[in-house]
Amino acid sequence: MRNMPPKETIRVYRDSAGRTRTDAPAPPNQIATHFAVINDPLAGFQYSLDLENKVARRFGSATVAMRTVPATIQVSGADVKWYTPAITANVTTHSELLGTEFVNGLAAAGTRVTTNRPKTPRDEEQENIRETWFSPELQMTLRIQVFNSIMGNRTISLENIDRAEPDPSLFRVPPEYTIVDSPANRPTK
Repeated sequence: MRNMPPKETIRVYRDSAGRTRTDAPAPPNQIATHFAVINDPLAGFQYSLDLENKVARRFGSATVAMRTVPATIQVSGADVKWYTPAITANVTTHSELLGTEFVNGLAAAGTRVTTNRPKTPRDEEQENIRETWFSPELQMTLRIQVFNSIMGNRTISLENIDRAEPDPSLFRVPPEYTIVDSPANRPTK
């Protein structure tokens, strides 16, 4: 049996204007660092913040504004390294509605998608089941459970929901940061 990795917490903030911020801790490797992403659909930009070097990379954004729901996302499971297998001609997919269930005190509509991929010369047979529970009230997914016959299980859930308006400074690039435009945002000569 595999050891369960520690629970990882990702903080997600969203204000009434539809701006979002995601703060994620550094993964347990020596290359990646703690990072944050600010998405401002009103301004049409997304910023990826390098917290260590105080650099904000700016990208064009087409994200639609959403309602206010700051929250914490908890991730746990047998393995946090996931990949999407290559599509093969013999993959079968089945979708079904699971009805309504209360998740963290909120009504959520459930769907289950089961994907089966046959054995190939390079890979083993694989079954992947993904259950998603969506809150119509918050317009957010509250829980995702993935059961994978090769990679193990993983659960992502929205917890510690706070409906108060978050601090507006969370959605601005700090003044001490250098903003660097992505190549697509740079003007052509």
